[in-house]
Amino acid sequence: MQKFNENCYKHVILEGELKNNKILFKEFFKIDECRTFYIDYVGGTLADYKNDKILYTVGDWAICEDPRWLENNEKGFCTKNSAQSMSSTLGKIYEINFYTKESNIISIGHDNPQGIVYDSKNNIIFSAEHGPKGGDELNINIDPSTELIKNYGYPISSYGEHYGNPDDPKIKYKYEEAPLYKSHKKYGFVEPIKYFVPSIGITEIEKIPKKFNKEFDNDFFIASMGNNIEEGDLSIHHIKLDKEFKKILKEDIIVIGERIRDLKYIESLNKVILFIENSPGMGVLSF
Repeated sequence: MQKFNENCYKHVILEGELKNNKILFKEFFKIDECRTFYIDYVGGTLADYKNDKILYTVGDWAICEDPRWLENNEKGFCTKNSAQSMSSTLGKIYEINFYTKESNIISIGHDNPQGIVYDSKNNIIFSAEHGPKGGDELNINIDPSTELIKNYGYPISSYGEHYGNPDDPKIKYKYEEAPLYKSHKKYGFVEPIKYFVPSIGITEIEKIPKKFNKEFDNDFFIASMGNNIEEGDLSIHHIKLDKEFKKILKEDIIVIGERIRDLKYIESLNKVILFIENSPGMGVLSF
């Protein structure tokens, strides 16, 4: 996220080359739309993709949640600018050509996707996203396409709720435009393979190979930066999927006791590197 002036924030990807222990950054890609204030619902995760492309997640900027939007705009603002609108850049996952910088929408209907990984062997995108109050999701996009763009439902469907007292008229107004129905499939959207209520503060997702653990096959680590360790926060969530990626076969939790902002599997080391916030510092997880 880059600030251009007091009333203009834009999504920007920077690139830089390390020289003499310094990195000089320059602009690689920019979504040239101004937002009048900063909020941390901006996505911003990158992953390698196919055909000289990368994946880029863009959050919905709490467009249907933050009172600074809802109190300063007419009714219908959320509908026109939400993750469901193809005329809005928000709440989307993009593919970007590494050389031409051409971008295309891969999927819509996302709240705040902060984790993404591409399985090139099976041609599947796995993404993890924050929900509103509750409703963090693990989503799967099998055979992703820019022609048949999949829709993951937000803010029409979500297993979370709006923040605030539901009896407050301002909260009721949110549900008129962003109903957060407790089904995705019923309304024509892709159901998450897993959702978390209450939220775990979901961040990154990584597919962990059999090299790390001989019993692994379609196994994933999902990072959590929530604050309630009794509810599975401050942990790595381990999920095993079936061969068709349609069913969860096993779940367990590796308690770290730190807010985990990111994690990456390093094949050359056969270890998982954790980027932790409380200490702050880095950690190493090995089998």
